[in-house]
Amino acid sequence: IKEISNKMEASFIYDLIVCMYLGKIAWVDFKTLKIKNKSLLYLGLILVVRLMIFNIDLEKIIYALLINLIIFCVIYFYPKQLMGAGDLKLALVLALWCNYPQCIVAIYVSFIFGGIVAIYFYLRNINKVSKKEKISFAPMLILGNIIAFFEADDILNLWLSFIG
Repeated sequence: IKEISNKMEASFIYDLIVCMYLGKIAWVDFKTLKIKNKSLLYLGLILVVRLMIFNIDLEKIIYALLINLIIFCVIYFYPKQLMGAGDLKLALVLALWCNYPQCIVAIYVSFIFGGIVAIYFYLRNINKVSKKEKISFAPMLILGNIIAFFEADDILNLWLSFIG
């Protein structure tokens, strides 16, 4: 029991470090509308080490990568560029952290927050003639992944209770 407790404690500390690094990426993207490849590389390395330490199921990672790749590629390559390449790369790296089925909750929650922020900016600029403001999506993507990582089971159970 003590070994399980130590492993859970180490996992929590590791995930807290991941959250802090994600906070840095979100802040930089919010300020500059850019996500640095170097930051994504470091995040990817941190998450790969986490996967090796805690023996995460490889099949769930592959499913998450495929889901994120399909959804975010469709959005990225849509005729109007709705998101940047950094957001696409960030979504793929985050699949190493939020595996299947957490990634589905993460995407859903991210787009809900993104929609709320987009509506706010639209209403704020409604009187300005053709003033289009770019919105940083990485903070919403990161927030959605953090919420899904810690609360995906409860959110999925809530959704399933509405369906059945």
